Amino acid sequence: MPAFQKGMRAAALASGAIYLDNSRLFHGHEVCMEDTWARGLHLDLADHFPWDEDTARQSFHPNDRGHGAFASCLTQLYRSGLREASCADPASTGTPVLRGGAWDDSFGPLRNEATGTCLDSSGGSSANGTKTVGWDCHGGRNQGWWYDSTRRSVHTELTHDRCLDAPGAAYGPGTGLIIWNCHGGANQQFVRDGATLRPAAAPGMCLTLAAAQEPLRLQTCNGSANQRFA
Repeated sequence: MPAFQKGMRAAALASGAIYLDNSRLFHGHEVCMEDTWARGLHLDLADHFPWDEDTARQSFHPNDRGHGAFASCLTQLYRSGLREASCADPASTGTPVLRGGAWDDSFGPLRNEATGTCLDSSGGSSANGTKTVGWDCHGGRNQGWWYDSTRRSVHTELTHDRCLDAPGAAYGPGTGLIIWNCHGGANQQFVRDGATLRPAAAPGMCLTLAAAQEPLRLQTCNGSANQRFA
């Protein structure tokens, strides 16, 4: 998917076409999610028996909500006048949101000034509860992050539906940060203050990487390089 999406964007730029990046639109709404925007395996045996390739022709296609999401994105795009834009549901509200530019330009590493290592979704996992740690920078998608300044959420590049999270809304020293389903709650809201990232609900605490491959934790802001990310 990333390679296909990059190729589509390059073709649009070369031809002067308007480009809408929907590559993350269904994140959080995949098959088997609570609010799915796509069909699972759909076998229409009533119309096609015995089974043939047409029996499953609707499988893994958008359902009515998925088509509605596409329509919403296209409507927002044409009203915006933008030549290039992206659309997704960043807080899993069920309402797609349009923004200028493509997702390729939004995600990037968060490199710790003291350790030189990058913020990493441990093991390349996007499962709820995955620890965030420092790790040697390698440019993988589990080291790409996007800060949504409107909602103040920090999203992993692995999937748009996972956000940096202070579990249990605990903001005390030593609290380890994880990734969790994006929901827009206070414990997923962070403020960028210079090179620091701070919980919006506890601005005196800073995201801190004590050593190169340590877990990311909250500590009282002290101005140290271990609390600065670029």
